[in-house]
Amino acid sequence: MNSRKSKSFFLMLLAFVLLSGAGCAFKKDDPKEATPAAPTAEDVADELERKKNEQLQKETISAEDFTFELLEDKAPNKYSVKVTYPQKNGLTVHLVLNDEPVETTAGTPILISVLGGSELNFRLIAYNSNGVMVLNSIKKIPTPSDLVISDTVVLNKDTNWKLGRLYLNDDSIVQTKGFPLSIEANKIFARPNAKIMNFSSNEVWGSSQHKMGGAIVIRAKEAAGYLMINLTGAKGKNGRSGLEIENLIGIRKATDGYDGNHGEWDGDEDCTEDRYSGQTRCGIINLRCVSQPTNGEDGEDGPNGVDGENGADGGDTGNLFAQIDNHVNFTLKVSLKPGMGGLGGQGAPGKAGGKGGKAGALDQQRVCKPASNGKDGAPGKPGRTGQVGQPGKVGTIELNGLKNAIIE
Repeated sequence: MNSRKSKSFFLMLLAFVLLSGAGCAFKKDDPKEATPAAPTAEDVADELERKKNEQLQKETISAEDFTFELLEDKAPNKYSVKVTYPQKNGLTVHLVLNDEPVETTAGTPILISVLGGSELNFRLIAYNSNGVMVLNSIKKIPTPSDLVISDTVVLNKDTNWKLGRLYLNDDSIVQTKGFPLSIEANKIFARPNAKIMNFSSNEVWGSSQHKMGGAIVIRAKEAAGYLMINLTGAKGKNGRSGLEIENLIGIRKATDGYDGNHGEWDGDEDCTEDRYSGQTRCGIINLRCVSQPTNGEDGEDGPNGVDGENGADGGDTGNLFAQIDNHVNFTLKVSLKPGMGGLGGQGAPGKAGGKGGKAGALDQQRVCKPASNGKDGAPGKPGRTGQVGQPGKVGTIELNGLKNAIIE
């Protein structure tokens, strides 16, 4: 009530009081009745102020009186926010969204379309009938993101998806490659042949983390459709062959035997005069072996071939944890296949022995005894073939009461 209306009302009330008092002057006073005192103008003004303050006290609203309800649209990443607040007499409410005013009607819900993954920034403002601001507050409403997978998604790091809705379309694949995957979603929709897997059967693990198969964690309020989860351990790496190892580290050849020393002879010089011609002829007499020729040294036996490496153990299946509150229309099929161990590497063949040394040569006069050639070294033994690695292990599977679950 504005000041002009208040003044008119006060004058009318005052006139009524004065007229009532004048009427009483014509009545005969009854000594048995006490005449009530007439309200003064100050009393009337106080009463009016009290009632006005009572009304103003009712003209208030808080941020808690506003409700914000997030509604899903049919299309992915399409949402609506429904805003409602109570109607109160004398109160004027203004709603500002991202610096733009929103047309509002008290008591009537407001529906605002919004994209998934965005944040609505509301400013709530309210004035009472005196034009005094009674509310100035900010309310932030985040909207979840949806994820649609229609082909193959290959992870290359630890992944954590926090989603409103996850759509796994026909023949879609999420391949973890052994990286941990965590999915937190309000709803999951799995179309035919939708699949989550870690490795295919012919993949080989390359790190200790991948050998463990990784972990898949799924938490959802609701899920629908048919989802396959293939937990296949990666194969163990084949062992290196002995030849591969020899090429890396090198291999020593067997040494040949040394040749024997040559024989040496000696003799005495003798000179004789020819009786007929009178000429002197000299020669060597008493031939003897001074140093016998030695045998050639035997060649060294050949080195054994290097053993092949053992195959690595197969990878584990990894772990699965699923917690789905509403799973009436949902079926989960889990396939568990530990990885096969790698094959052992082939052992390297034994290496040739060293050549035997040659016998020392006879002396020129052949007065020494002949020597023998050294024997060739024996070839080395072939290396052993490595052992086949052990199969991987089956991880922990926790499905928390899923009724339509198939494990094979």
